[in-house]
Amino acid sequence: KYFTIWYGVYHLPTRILRHTSGGHPPALLLRPEGGLVELHEPGFIVGAMPGSQYTVASQSIPAGARLIVFCDGAFEICLPNGEMLPFDSFKDFMETHGSEAGLFHALLTWLRSQGGPGSLKDDFSMVRVHFP
Repeated sequence: KYFTIWYGVYHLPTRILRHTSGGHPPALLLRPEGGLVELHEPGFIVGAMPGSQYTVASQSIPAGARLIVFCDGAFEICLPNGEMLPFDSFKDFMETHGSEAGLFHALLTWLRSQGGPGSLKDDFSMVRVHFP
């Protein structure tokens, strides 16, 4: 009876992305000149707290940017030492490889190498949008 969400609406004529979040990981905006921006607005899980208010932020999107939206299973990997993969390590990987054609396969391969043998323990979903 509840869910997390990252939600964005892109206005093409102004190149403005308005976004909000309800308990979901931040989306990552990869700038064409390099660099990464986390797009996140704090908000409770949808349905968990009746009457919750959500804030909306705006982000200018440069031509050539890429937006990556993903679930928590795409980075919450338990390392062999029992600790969780640091989110900064995931962001570093995405900043380096996020624009590559083989991103999804490379990320899955890297995550499996970090977490040890066997299948991932959580779902793994992701979408990447290119802004020409």
